[in-house]
Amino acid sequence: ALRNTAGFFGKLVGDKMDPYVYLKFGGQTVRSKTCNDGGQAPSFFNEQLLLWSGSLDSGKKKNKLSAEMWQKPLEINVYDDNTGRDALVGRAELDLLQYFSVEENESNRMRKIQLKKGGEEAGEVVYRLDFIPAGKLTVWVKNGRGLRETELVGSQDPYVVLEIVDSKCGKLSDKEVKTKVHNDGGRDPIFNECFEFDIVDAYEMKIRCFDKDFIGSDDLIGETTFALMDVFKNGLSTSYVPLTYTKKEGIVSTKETRMPAGELLCVFHFAPNPVEGTPWGWSYPNQVAQIKGYNTPKVDKEFGGPGAMPPEKPWAVPGRMIVTCVELDDVKGKDADLKAYVRLKLGKEVGGERRKTKTFGADETGRDVKIEEEFVFDISDPNEIKQDDEIELEIEVYDDNWTDTLLCYHSLKLKNLAFLDPYKLQDVWLDLKVAGDDDLNGRIHVQIFWEPAVVGLVRVTLNSATGLKDGGLLDVDKNDPYVQVKLGDDNKARSITCDDGGVKADFKGEELLVWVNGMNWKETLEFTVYDDNMLRDTFLGKCELDVCSLMGGVYPNLSIDVTIPLNGVEMSNFGDKESAVVSRAIAELLGEDEDDVEDLKVHERCFVEETKQPPGLDITFSLRKGLKRGMKWSTKAEKLECVGQLWKDRDKVAEEIDPKPVRLLDRLDFIITSGGGKVGLLHSLHGRIQSLGAQELLLGLSSLAVDSAFFKPPVLNITNMKSYDLKSKSGKEQKTDPELHMEVEFVPSGLLIVEVVEGRGLRNTDWVGKTDNYVVVKAKG
Repeated sequence: ALRNTAGFFGKLVGDKMDPYVYLKFGGQTVRSKTCNDGGQAPSFFNEQLLLWSGSLDSGKKKNKLSAEMWQKPLEINVYDDNTGRDALVGRAELDLLQYFSVEENESNRMRKIQLKKGGEEAGEVVYRLDFIPAGKLTVWVKNGRGLRETELVGSQDPYVVLEIVDSKCGKLSDKEVKTKVHNDGGRDPIFNECFEFDIVDAYEMKIRCFDKDFIGSDDLIGETTFALMDVFKNGLSTSYVPLTYTKKEGIVSTKETRMPAGELLCVFHFAPNPVEGTPWGWSYPNQVAQIKGYNTPKVDKEFGGPGAMPPEKPWAVPGRMIVTCVELDDVKGKDADLKAYVRLKLGKEVGGERRKTKTFGADETGRDVKIEEEFVFDISDPNEIKQDDEIELEIEVYDDNWTDTLLCYHSLKLKNLAFLDPYKLQDVWLDLKVAGDDDLNGRIHVQIFWEPAVVGLVRVTLNSATGLKDGGLLDVDKNDPYVQVKLGDDNKARSITCDDGGVKADFKGEELLVWVNGMNWKETLEFTVYDDNMLRDTFLGKCELDVCSLMGGVYPNLSIDVTIPLNGVEMSNFGDKESAVVSRAIAELLGEDEDDVEDLKVHERCFVEETKQPPGLDITFSLRKGLKRGMKWSTKAEKLECVGQLWKDRDKVAEEIDPKPVRLLDRLDFIITSGGGKVGLLHSLHGRIQSLGAQELLLGLSSLAVDSAFFKPPVLNITNMKSYDLKSKSGKEQKTDPELHMEVEFVPSGLLIVEVVEGRGLRNTDWVGKTDNYVVVKAKG
């Protein structure tokens, strides 16, 4: 369904388009063949186009990181091949990061992408994209079988030459390796040699077999060009590689024919390069699979093999240092009216980042000053500020007067205090020395928190959004919300649109992934909720998170998940207003804020045959609070203890609403199963819902009843799901108090080393002799 670019005259004479595909990526361009007369539905017959993804040279500017090509989109263009200027049919952009760790069955699946031209749809391209990482190729040349004989007398002396073909120019690379000569090897020589190649932007290997002659040039027995793509995909391949040679037909004729020249038995093993930027800046070298008779290449000296201790972690790594100046104590100024400020310098004497607090006056003592100011130092290259294997924080206290007199200072060494103890708040009092003297002049209270930057993925699990402002026209059109996650300018992810989600959108646990690398970890992680419209999407709210704060892990929430069965009301009569009434009734009876009743959702329930439960609705909601340091939550008893600590006992919630139990879980059970009767309908959940519904003129709630016979005790779960307030574009609170409920966690990159030791009791698959076993280890995303 490609857009027709033939024009009026072309359509009139029945001229069809001649489409071709033109790809652009990281300064590279590649073009498919032209599909002559392909029209609006051309077939490119599964033509393969190859592009390289690596690093772009950042130039000679100092301290500028090189850009990674995967951060740029792959541009897909479809043109109509004309005699003059080719006409653009449509264009699309593709984010490649999603393909970098796709399982085999996923990578083989055909996909579609929408083309656009001038903002309008211009057809689709059906494609398949496979990502093959760079790495180390190991080739084990075992033996030859049935090789062509080049000697008229005696046996030939074969050897094999291997060489990688450069994909950019089609020429052979500079590295050529040879096996040893098997003297008198004849037609079935044995080589049994291993070779390693660093694979960077190469897809083929030239394999040639020669007969060693002591006089004259060596005779070519046979040759071939072996495609490596299957080896890259599968990791390990054992193959008899067929060789051919060129034979002339007759003495005079120039016609040449390729003839069989025997086979070479080779084992190919490919190991992708280790992940760059692993959490502490180091990586293991490649480990090649162990095969019977295969000589494993020597491993680098800094690694002792599987099971050995890894290299020492470098302590000076990129990250974020947060320093809070809390207060000054017993600092003497130049006069009785002390007005002081603090200067901070992080790093060595020459250079280093500097910060300065505001000026604060002393209290009634004249020597104590409250400051409470926080400063953030983003450290991209710690080696620039390191001196003599140490990083110091210079703290200077000044008296704000005509000459700004330096009163005292302290040089704080940070290596052992912060860098070697990350994600831990260091709360310290430091003695201040008089400048140019060893006498003391008071002390300063500072708090230091170190967050090392880590490469990895931010995984966002979207639950719901509540309290969204109505973006529709006169409340006729409901919101169609979606969430966009953004880290920097180029790293974005978008959720599906929740059609007719209204003021409360359910994203059903959709997962979004955002990659954090050495260039964007200082950026703010932005979450923006939009209303999906035909013309222009409407902004509904946003919240922001600091990526570094996620890297050290966060304390989870204790979630009380409740399901309440209702009868006497239909799903069609239960909208946002009815949900708000139920949420308010639950909050009032439990004595909690309505904002604490999170993720309230309504589900239609059919007749349950096993329990004979009648059809109706199920209301689900959660009460969540963050666990604190020192709490235990492994067993059910420990979780119940946490509930008692996080939700305090309440004697009364209101004069007219006074359920008897004081504990949260007992109160919840009381308002559902025991409320009403002598204590009054206002003490029961269904009675309170009916009362509030009558005040709001919601007639659909007048016949509602809580089916207490089928109420089950709430479930206690540990979750990272949290609520985040959605602000306006200017960062202010909104009247509807919207919230985004989601789980945000950081998954660091790294390397997993698996040592395959032995097998026991394996099934024998051979009729005669023993099986030749090997193991394939595959990591699934």
